[in-house]
Amino acid sequence: YFIGEIIFNLSYFLLSYYLLKTNAVEGVLQAYFYANLITFVLILFMFRKLFFSEISYHT
Repeated sequence: YFIGEIIFNLSYFLLSYYLLKTNAVEGVLQAYFYANLITFVLILFMFRKLFFSEISYHT
C-alpha cells in the first residue's frame, strides 16, 4: 500500500511539474489523470492472478 501511494504521489508531482510548464492549469489535470492511470495499471499488475485467472468450480 505504501509503495503504491509513493508511486502515485511521486508521479503526480513530477507530471504536474512538467505539464504545468507546457499546458498551464490544464496540465495539472492531465497529470492527475496520468497518475491515476499509472496507479490503476499498478493495481492490475499486483492483482493479475486474481483478475486474469480462470475460475474453476469443484462440484
